[in-house]
Amino acid sequence: MHNVLFNLKRLHLTAQRYASEALRAHGLTPARFDVLHIVGGYGGLSQAHLRRKLGVARSTISRMLSSMERRGLISRFSLAPQRAEKWVRLTDLARALFVQLSLLARPAVAAAVGFIFEIRPNAFMQYVAAMFMIDSHMQYLRARARDRASMFDPYGDFNPDR
Repeated sequence: MHNVLFNLKRLHLTAQRYASEALRAHGLTPARFDVLHIVGGYGGLSQAHLRRKLGVARSTISRMLSSMERRGLISRFSLAPQRAEKWVRLTDLARALFVQLSLLARPAVAAAVGFIFEIRPNAFMQYVAAMFMIDSHMQYLRARARDRASMFDPYGDFNPDR
């Protein structure tokens, strides 16, 4: 394994461990937080679209959403012409929880990228350009590897105020 990939993997696993601990304090798992992030980013979407975004089986998304619905985090509804197709949206409780968790994460994110501003004045723009390039290449590699989760819309899920 290349050192860059190894370090990327270790960083991801470490971040996942910290995220799991922080989310557990709020009764969430990383998978449930992913649902909040995706549904909140779209303002609501079909259960089938959400399933494709996460790359999980129908039974898995159904169980996950049923659990979140019982906890009052999401609501599911059908539109009149296609009653079989369910749509998902966040409840007020979930939106408030998502804002609270985002505010908790801000200091960690700021610390992680804060060093960029100390290097030189144009470092932030170089960082942003590098992140877009890396994201683009990762999307390409995911597609080449036939990742079963559909790709996020390019830059469509980026909102610095969340």
